Amino acid sequence: MTSLRDSLKKGGAKGLPRSLDGLLDSLDAFLTPIYLHAPMNADQAITGAGHIEFRDSGDIENGGWQTSGDIVVSTGAGQLAGIFTLPRGRIYLCQAFLAVTFSSNTGIFGCQWGLDPSAPFEDPFGTRCLVSPQAQAQNQHGSPQSSAIFDLTADGLDEDRDVSLQVLNATNLTSILDWNSGGTVAIIRAL
Repeated sequence: MTSLRDSLKKGGAKGLPRSLDGLLDSLDAFLTPIYLHAPMNADQAITGAGHIEFRDSGDIENGGWQTSGDIVVSTGAGQLAGIFTLPRGRIYLCQAFLAVTFSSNTGIFGCQWGLDPSAPFEDPFGTRCLVSPQAQAQNQHGSPQSSAIFDLTADGLDEDRDVSLQVLNATNLTSILDWNSGGTVAIIRAL
């Protein structure tokens, strides 16, 4: 992406005033898209509280991250994976599209975005996603969605925030399907 400063210089502007130079830096930062496309790279079996473990598998064709900006996601083992760190000073749209399978034609799966991955259900925000099985052989469901808007522009907010997609209920859930099996993915972008 060409910066505003580079565009002006190409147009013949020479020796930009210092105040205009700073303004262009601010505009470039504001106009640069910030996003994270984070698919899962392995199915996840879950039976109770916790969060969905989004992990990086390398290149985007194989379900890897695609990112621009400072949004990061933890990639540790187990419940250390899948925690997104959002830099302060912006408003974010957090979305998750899910694919799940059930072990029978009864059960329920629910999830919602939350602020504190270490204490699930303490600070949930956004829409709650609930899925129940249908009476068919595979009981597979794709693309139910959980979304949230999170505002980190408040005065006095002096730290980045960790968020995760927290599991609320997982009765008779076989697994949350990875990118290649069914399409579970989180997309977070700055607005």
